Amino acid sequence: MHTDPKQNGSGPEHNQHPEVSFEKRDMGARGILLFFAVLFIAGAAIHLVVWGVYEAFVNVGETRQATANPMAPRQQAPTPGVLQNTSVNIKQFPEPRLQSDEPNDMNRFLWQEGQLLEAKPWRDQSGAIHIPIAEAMRIVAQKGLPARQVESAGQPPNQ
Repeated sequence: MHTDPKQNGSGPEHNQHPEVSFEKRDMGARGILLFFAVLFIAGAAIHLVVWGVYEAFVNVGETRQATANPMAPRQQAPTPGVLQNTSVNIKQFPEPRLQSDEPNDMNRFLWQEGQLLEAKPWRDQSGAIHIPIAEAMRIVAQKGLPARQVESAGQPPNQ
């Protein structure tokens, strides 16, 4: 067995193809460093532009701020209560307001719904008859729910 590639005909001169080649130069550190330098400069420029726009908005907001009339009566802050973290005058705040006691409101709602579902049979203005839920369930258990009639596969349904 020969280990010399020139003797068995498998040397580099026999394995080269003229159409196959590779890039003979590598990417240097200069290109990578230039990319990061441009990236840093662009980031700093964007940061300065955003900061300038923010400062411009602050200045415009301050110049357009209406000055308070020194003769206007001052409103006292609302006493701590439902809206303690806001400057809203509770008496002037229009309806509808947020719930002030959600658990109590929910309990009241559930009680009203329970009364409606368990009330004696009654008829509303449209003529519908309302019966207690327990009685309705008993009737459905006795009679069953209505079901469609099964039609034969050869006949189309009548419309």
